[in-house]
Amino acid sequence: MSKRLTENNGLLVGLDSSLDQHGLHLGDVYRDVEFLEQTAESEDHRTIRTSMLVFPLAMVMGQECDLASDCALRADVPPSGREHPSKANGFMWTTLMLPLYNASQFFDPNNSCLFEILENVYLGTATQPASVSLELNRPPREDLVRDNQDERYHFLRFESSGGIPDCVIDFRHYFALRTSYLLGHRNQQCMATLSSPYRDKVLQRFTFYISRIGLPD
Repeated sequence: MSKRLTENNGLLVGLDSSLDQHGLHLGDVYRDVEFLEQTAESEDHRTIRTSMLVFPLAMVMGQECDLASDCALRADVPPSGREHPSKANGFMWTTLMLPLYNASQFFDPNNSCLFEILENVYLGTATQPASVSLELNRPPREDLVRDNQDERYHFLRFESSGGIPDCVIDFRHYFALRTSYLLGHRNQQCMATLSSPYRDKVLQRFTFYISRIGLPD
């Protein structure tokens, strides 16, 4: 694997090509990820309408040990170095995903990759409530995001294009997909896997953000 990521502090964020390709891994980067946002049945019950979001890039998020246990449960022959778990409670129905937003679009107020997503999923309604604005709540300072000093965002910079642009992760945006779906599409859609400790850093910052204690305004 020749593609490499760099953070703005100059450290290489590597992509790991040595991992078992039959299971999911923390830091797997998928392309063209489809997420079924909602379904609605017509009044005459003859038609079902669906709303599908397609994320150009999204990353697998979860403990590597949990993903490995799930893989061992599903496989006829467990991965190297692991045995079949004695209990089936290690099975993962779904896997958490984090969208990766194109950084150049994310920071551009006139061409944001978030506008279309917000319009499509706007509270599941056809009419905008008067109390809410579609204006994006942008990061207070772009330099803080690029330096990974804003706790809500994580910035990834690629040393060379390699088909993946510089990306921003918004820790408020996450969704779950069936693990079997991701496994079935891994060969076709998994572009790369972040290496350790860089994928672990994303996981650590994500769990820190979503575990914060909410206080009244």
